Amino acid sequence: MPDDDIADPRKSGSPTASRNTEPTQRFSALQHQLLCAAIHFFHRHIRSDPEVLQRMEGNQMFRRFFEMQYHDKPGINQIFPDSVHDCSALHVCSFILSILHQGIFSVSAFIVGVIYLSRFKESSHITLHAVTWRPLFLTSLLLADKMWEDKPVRNSSLAKLFPVLNNSELNKMESEFLTQIQFNVIVKPDLFCSFCEKLLAEMVDQDIVRCVSASEYAETLQADMVDNCAPTGKPAAMGKELMVQQQMHHEQQQQQQQQQ
Repeated sequence: MPDDDIADPRKSGSPTASRNTEPTQRFSALQHQLLCAAIHFFHRHIRSDPEVLQRMEGNQMFRRFFEMQYHDKPGINQIFPDSVHDCSALHVCSFILSILHQGIFSVSAFIVGVIYLSRFKESSHITLHAVTWRPLFLTSLLLADKMWEDKPVRNSSLAKLFPVLNNSELNKMESEFLTQIQFNVIVKPDLFCSFCEKLLAEMVDQDIVRCVSASEYAETLQADMVDNCAPTGKPAAMGKELMVQQQMHHEQQQQQQQQQ
């Protein structure tokens, strides 16, 4: 893998993942495994070496998402400045799970956010670093939630979960992120599925597995899966973006047939 880039999710995953994952398997049944794998995938691309800071000195987007410049707010909890250089698996996992749980974000929104972040890194040449990953994670997650959820989280609400950034700063980051990826927010079904297969092939750090399994967020996933499996005549959820995109794909096929 290139030294610090998030792997392009458009590249096919391991063939083993395709064999191990039935295409008809419900998304809800895979959420826990995909969550662990997505966090592991995200964490293993975070750099912490000083050389990156020197190399990124002239990168405008790196400066925008450089977290330490936002630590001068009055009354900010010291835990945020103290943990800014902590890119351990446990901290990254705990932070992501906390945001997902408190903000009521879906696993699918997180996965789409990682895809958005890959696009952003490719176009901006920014490095996912200890001092940039938290703002980048929040911005990409916020955009994914807005694109795929009926009632997305407000920027002001996310700013309360991570008070290092205020509403205005989040708005600015969101705007520049979108501009940098040229508003390319469509995630086609084959891309989403191939990326999930890639995630399922990850050899996940066991610290991450234990952290996820012990989290309140994992409990909500388990509860949702039980509800979806209840004999109510209602099918189990597959993830909103899959259903929406499959419908789009079906409509495209219909249009092609009509043109023939």
